[in-house]
This record gives sequence, structure tokens and C-alpha cells, in this order.
Amino acid sequence: MTDSALALLKNPDHLKAGKNTTLLSTLAKSTKMMTHEKVIWSDTVWKRNHRGSYQKRDLIITTSSLYNFKKGAYKTIKRKIHINRLAKIVLHLGSKECLVKVFHDYDYWYRVTNIQEMLQILSSRYKEVCGNSLQIEAVKTDLTEFITLKKDLTTNDKDEGNPPLPQKMAENKRTARKLVPKIEGWLTKCGYHIDKYLPRYFQLVENTLLYYSARFKGSVKLSRGVLGKIAHEEKEGIFKFTLTTPGKVLVLGAHDKERCNKWFKKLNDVLTEYKSSGASTPQQPRKSTRLADQRRIWNMRRKEYRGRRRGQMDGCAAGECERGRHSSLPPPAGGRKL
Repeated sequence: MTDSALALLKNPDHLKAGKNTTLLSTLAKSTKMMTHEKVIWSDTVWKRNHRGSYQKRDLIITTSSLYNFKKGAYKTIKRKIHINRLAKIVLHLGSKECLVKVFHDYDYWYRVTNIQEMLQILSSRYKEVCGNSLQIEAVKTDLTEFITLKKDLTTNDKDEGNPPLPQKMAENKRTARKLVPKIEGWLTKCGYHIDKYLPRYFQLVENTLLYYSARFKGSVKLSRGVLGKIAHEEKEGIFKFTLTTPGKVLVLGAHDKERCNKWFKKLNDVLTEYKSSGASTPQQPRKSTRLADQRRIWNMRRKEYRGRRRGQMDGCAAGECERGRHSSLPPPAGGRKL
């Protein structure tokens, strides 16, 4: 939003967030100093959670994102929504409540005192960022008919598109290394215990295939892996293929044939590259080490000891033992062995 448009408003920064050093430091950390964000609107609002209760929150609108904070706690961001990810705003005409709908993510239900002011600023900034107008739908019915909750994302994946990216993916130790994935994206994976295809986010890093849900789920080494042929499963409407490795067997697929072919080709290229590199470098004979020699000598001595011990036991069973401990005499009367 331009400075002249902001000047028309009485006081868009109601919380004076633009002068709060703690908040500005948190915003700089969230963007990793890549962009400079300017606060264009702030106010205390009421957020309705999935249980139907209202909670006080500080809503901050900057030149690039919407930030949700606990009241007065600016060190931790509760949620960040980029302006270009906004789908539309559902406005209730009988109250000062609205739904902030986000592409392929759950919604936020707000009760805002200065709702017209907020919508005006948000619409103007959305048009500057995206080039088109933000859709605002005014309704008279209850907003519960339009809301999308977290629990609804798993059941509406096919209708709404891909689920949001895993939030803890970058925190995982295996992906913390600065390695650029050869390919990444969403596929469906057949479960081990449940015969059902579930969406998973995959990354191919070097010769390792990583996959996530909301958190890290597992990894597969592609060494000595074998790919099966692409088949179409009409019941699920999925194009699938099998990846067999010494450790795991994965059944992967996609609703889009083009995406399935893209992943199949990339995995096949990695497997071919690994096999060719392994064939071009012949294995060197293992060098004898001191530890291996000691182990070999110890095994030979153990076999010799067992052989001598077995001969002594055979002699005792035949009654040739000098001490007579293992002589084969008949048991005493009464049948009880000593």
C-alpha cells in the first residue's frame, strides 16, 4: 500500500507495532533478512479456535505477510501467512467476523473491531502483490459452513489439492545439510499395515529418497534398488510403480500420469548412474590386517581345543578316564542316579 493511501486512514497501526523492537527483530529472523517488511496495520483481534472459544491475538499485517501473535508476546510467531497465498475472505454480514481462507491450508476465524479498515488495507496490498483483486464473499449464514479445519485437510486432499508442506522438514537432521534435492514433490505411498494410498512429500537427495508427512517419516537408500513397471490401478485412479531395495519395498504413485513418469525417470537415472559408477571401479582385494590375522589364529586354536576336548569325552565314555568321573557304570539300586 502506498504512503498516500495509508495517510487517508486515521491510525492503521493501532498497536504501534512498527516501533516495537522485539517485533521487528522477530520479523527479520523469520525472513532471514532477505526482505524488509513494513507494518501497515496492527490491532488486537479475537480468534476462534476449533472448539468454538475465542482467544485474544495480535494480528499484524506487513507488506508481504499476515502474522498472528499471542497478546503482547512478539518473540514467537503463532502463524505466518503470505499475502499471495490468500484464497479469499468470507465476511459475515451480521457481525464483525470473517474467515481468512488460505490455499491448501486451514482457515483462520477472526472477530475484528475495525474490520472494514483491515479489509481495505489487505485488499489494496493484495492487488499490489498479486496484480488482481482479493475476493471478498459476504454471507448471512453461519461461518461454520465455510470453514476448513486442520482435521479436514487429510480428507479433502483430492479436492483441495496437495496438503501444506511439512513444517518440521527443515528441522530434521538428515535434511539440515545444504544439499539441493534432485527432485522433490508430492506422491502417494501405499501403507505397510493399511492397504491405502496416503500423500507423502518426497525428496531425492543424492542417492537417498526421503519422505515426510507432517514430520520426517523415513528414508531409503537407492543402492541395489530395482524399479518395477508403471501400472494403472483403476480402483484408486493412481498410476503406481514399485521401488524394491534391500531394506524396504515402496509402492509409489500419483494421480497424474505425467508426474508419475517424471519421478520414475529420475529414479531410474539415479539407479543407472549408481550401477555404472560401481561397475567402472573394480573392487580391490581386501588387505590382510593384524586384527584379521589374530582372529584367524584364534579360530584355529579354538577348533583344536574343541577337538581335544571331544577326544577326552569319548575316552571317558569308553571307561578310559583315569579319574573315573565319566565311567559308564550301571546306576545303583533304586534307579536313582548320583
